[in-house]
This record gives sequence, C-alpha cells and structure tokens, in this order.
Amino acid sequence: MNDSHELAMLLRKAYLAFHRQVNACMRDYGITADQFVVLRVVAREPGLAQIEIVERTSSDPNTVAAIVRILERQRLIVRRSHAHDGRARCVFLTAAGRKLQQRAYENSESLRAALTNCTTERDRAQNSRFLQFVHDVFSAPVCGTNGRPARRRSKPIAVK
Repeated sequence: MNDSHELAMLLRKAYLAFHRQVNACMRDYGITADQFVVLRVVAREPGLAQIEIVERTSSDPNTVAAIVRILERQRLIVRRSHAHDGRARCVFLTAAGRKLQQRAYENSESLRAALTNCTTERDRAQNSRFLQFVHDVFSAPVCGTNGRPARRRSKPIAVK
C-alpha cells in the first residue's frame, strides 16, 4: 500500500463528502456550498476586495469572480469601488444576502457540529495543525515549474 496515495485519497474523499452535504443543505436556499462560503466570508468581513475573498477562501480568482457575479445577479451582494484603489471592487452583503446567509449558517450548524464531533477535543488542535500544514506546503510555489506540475524524475532521489 502506498501511504501517500492513501492519505491523498482520504483527504479528497473527506472533503468531497462534506462538500456534498453542504451543497445539499444550501440547495434549500438556492445557493451552492461555494457561494455560501463567499457569503459567510463577506458577512464576517464586509467590504473585502475580491482578491481578499480569494485569499480567505483559498480559491482562484476566476472562481471567486464567477461566484460574485452570480450572487450579485441574485441581489445577495453589491460591489462598490474601493476607496483607495479604483481598480478594486469591495463586496458587501445586501439585506437579503445578510438574511439568507444567517439562515443558511444557522441551518448548517448540525453539519459543523458533526464535523467537529468526528474527532476528540484533544485531537482537534493537532488535526487543525496538520491540515494547516498541508495547506501551507501545497500553497507554496513549486520552484522552477512556472505553475506547471514538476517533471517526473527518471530515478528516485536517495534520502540519507
């Protein structure tokens, strides 16, 4: 068994299972899990520029831009020009967006509780550190790849 493959698949399976559950929960509100994440981030920090939403959600700029456009069409958010940077747009919830976000957040409490209850309180901090470390490692640019996957080496590197 390849432990690194197994760990990667378990992380993927866990994320996708949770994401599907949140999507199902959010369907009642006419939004997706990803749209809910953006609404939640903006509810916590009104007036964020889109690039800050990208950073907070660990998403890519094109995905966030598409989500923001959809939420704006649904009149759940509004974008206003940034006070100091004319190129940037700041995102705010509308009254309808605030109300929907709050109801969706309250309704999804059982999912967050179930996630929290998947581990003991003692292990929660360690699991959080592990997941943050995985994020940090894989968020760092890979040297010399110019954004593309590194080429596979013909021979494994010996570890001493």
